[in-house]
Amino acid sequence: MAESGFRVKLERLDNSLPDEAVERFNTYGLVVLELPEPPTVEQLVALEKPLGNLWYHQRSGPNGISVIEPTGNPPGFLGTMPDEHPPHTDGAYNDQPPRIVLLSCEYAEAEGGDSVLVSAAAVYQRLADKGVDLVDSLHAPDALTIDRNGSISCKAAFQRVEDDRVSVCFRMDKHSSTQGSMNSSHAIEVMSEVVSAPDLQLRTTLKRGDVLLIDNSAILHGRTEFDASSGRRRMLRANFMGNGEQKLEFGFIARRGEAGVHSAG
Repeated sequence: MAESGFRVKLERLDNSLPDEAVERFNTYGLVVLELPEPPTVEQLVALEKPLGNLWYHQRSGPNGISVIEPTGNPPGFLGTMPDEHPPHTDGAYNDQPPRIVLLSCEYAEAEGGDSVLVSAAAVYQRLADKGVDLVDSLHAPDALTIDRNGSISCKAAFQRVEDDRVSVCFRMDKHSSTQGSMNSSHAIEVMSEVVSAPDLQLRTTLKRGDVLLIDNSAILHGRTEFDASSGRRRMLRANFMGNGEQKLEFGFIARRGEAGVHSAG
């Protein structure tokens, strides 16, 4: 997929997404809105109308916005560090994670810090190619237990949400604990390797004014390490439940044993 395929230029961010942005989101599971200047906090919060209720992160302010900047405060969160953040889904440690991840780039002066995007459909397909039993064990409701700073959730890594659509949930890094069940431990290890495969990762650099919207049930996202001393890097994050007025599609189409299972792959 060419990077130009999921980027849309806008003059301003309104209270709804243009049709072109919706089409890109529904096709690829993500879209980057290119704006002349970063939107205000008020403009981001106003997206509740099209994107649904705000989902509150442990570090969110009262307005639902979290700052991603290497201040070191509070400690123990990759959002306050310059370290690599492996591909994951947001809220994996919560029984009801958000459906939409929004990242608004305010400063992009540091060296490094590229966004890393992984299609869950491509991960699913590769796991199926390695053995259907791997996929089956990851569909079990107790496939993985994720604990981060005392927030714990036990769930399936892949869950069928409607008809032939599937959602993904995954997180594995040094600041959280991910445990598989007796039947899924090996599959979790294999999934971690697949998610980290360079040929499944698409890297893009967000610049000032870019707003990245991700289907949290179809795309895993992460970040490469960056040099905090080389310049300022600051993002604003908001998460939405996807129950707004905009007609968005969530999850990915899973067809085991067939190539090209999802256009985001």
